[in-house]
Amino acid sequence: SESVSDLYKQMWIQLLYWSASHGDFLPGHAYAMRIDPSVVEPGCPVHVAVSFRGEKESLQSPSLNVMLKGQSVGTVRLAPSGDGTQWEGYLTKDQPGGYAVELIDGESGVFSGTRGMFEVEALPTEQDEVSADPTLLQSLADAAGGRVASLGELPDVLARMTADSEPVAVAGQAVWEPLWDRAWLLLGFVLLLAGEWTLRRRSGLL
Repeated sequence: SESVSDLYKQMWIQLLYWSASHGDFLPGHAYAMRIDPSVVEPGCPVHVAVSFRGEKESLQSPSLNVMLKGQSVGTVRLAPSGDGTQWEGYLTKDQPGGYAVELIDGESGVFSGTRGMFEVEALPTEQDEVSADPTLLQSLADAAGGRVASLGELPDVLARMTADSEPVAVAGQAVWEPLWDRAWLLLGFVLLLAGEWTLRRRSGLL
């Protein structure tokens, strides 16, 4: 039983050691890739860190093949950072979408089987959020001396607006007031005709 106990003890120790040192490595993969952050805005850099576990003492720097919608949009050679088994680089993309990052082995030049993902979010537009802003509406109502009415209060508000309403002239806008239907204007016009007729008769004109 002591041998079995020692076996389980060593297994747990090795498992903890593996989790601490090789937790980023998938089973059967010699490379591990870490992308941070995984979601960015257009034009923001993404840091890519790559590690290798194996017996080779010297390795050529691997490269990254960046793909969007299944199409390659560029490759980046990673720079060494560490003891010769670690590399890093930065990716910057402007077009929104989900990017796949494939790790290309530096010696064979083929896909190593290690892949990562990151997403470039689209910038917000005016049509992304078209709902009303209650805080802004309240501030506008307060500045104008009014109040904000809810949808349920709308019929009552409209009824009060139309009840006992009188037309009010807008400041600076001309108001048309016809003068031809005034009595004094008609009387003046008749007097002018009578005066003109009297002058013509005295001058012997018809």
